[in-house]
Amino acid sequence: MFAVANELPNRLDEVTTYKQGRYISSSEAVWRLLNFPIHQRYPTVVHLAVLLEGGQGTTFLLGCQLKGLTNPKKGVPLADFPGYVTDNALGRVYTVHPNNREAFHMRLLLHHVRGPISFEDLKTVIVRDEDGDILEIKPCSTYTVACQVLGLLEDDSLWYQAMEEATVSQSPA
Repeated sequence: MFAVANELPNRLDEVTTYKQGRYISSSEAVWRLLNFPIHQRYPTVVHLAVLLEGGQGTTFLLGCQLKGLTNPKKGVPLADFPGYVTDNALGRVYTVHPNNREAFHMRLLLHHVRGPISFEDLKTVIVRDEDGDILEIKPCSTYTVACQVLGLLEDDSLWYQAMEEATVSQSPA
């Protein structure tokens, strides 16, 4: 009986099994039906993580050569920022839950502050007048304070104001 089983050819076709069990989502199906390209999209979308200062977990082993760890920068050099280059790529910042307050407010600042080059630069608020002239430079201690100074956060003052207006215009039943 054992000899007969070994004489049978292997009828397992892994490619056919894979094709039969493959799942195509509705969005991928529509893209394929309309002949949109699935890969090689332009411009490239780069996912950007929001990491607080000191939160980057990069480790190197002792004795490890650094030649392969650094890649040459591609793109056109920026005149105003030496060492930085520009390229045709879009950056998409990952979402951050509001319970992670500092990271959430850092992400908010990244969308409103133009051209920060450091963590401290991101926490520094420049107050300008109507003409665009600098009135004051305020270094903030946290990202939350910087968001408050810029007026990016709402507080409960509107609720308090509504309650005060209601006490004047409404009387209890």
